[in-house]
Amino acid sequence: MVQHNIPLAFSDHLSPLFKECFPDSKIAQKYSSARTKTTAIINKCVAPYFMDELVTNLCDHPFSLTTDGSNDTGREKLNPLTQNVEFTRCDSTIS
Repeated sequence: MVQHNIPLAFSDHLSPLFKECFPDSKIAQKYSSARTKTTAIINKCVAPYFMDELVTNLCDHPFSLTTDGSNDTGREKLNPLTQNVEFTRCDSTIS
């Protein structure tokens, strides 16, 4: 869901959808992960792993930061900061 930028509210509808799409599947019938459980999985299980991966990559490789405050409107001034990170992973085995 995170990878495809799907709102977490959508997970409220997955349980009934899976049960309807796969009526003969025991796994689909037992599936129950609505917004609260999905949020907990993302925040407590998935996010720490990817945060560690990101920090390790940033420590080992160069990266760039860019900022652009030229489109500020209204009373509050926003100064967005973008970090460009390129991941390259090379796994090889030598026999």
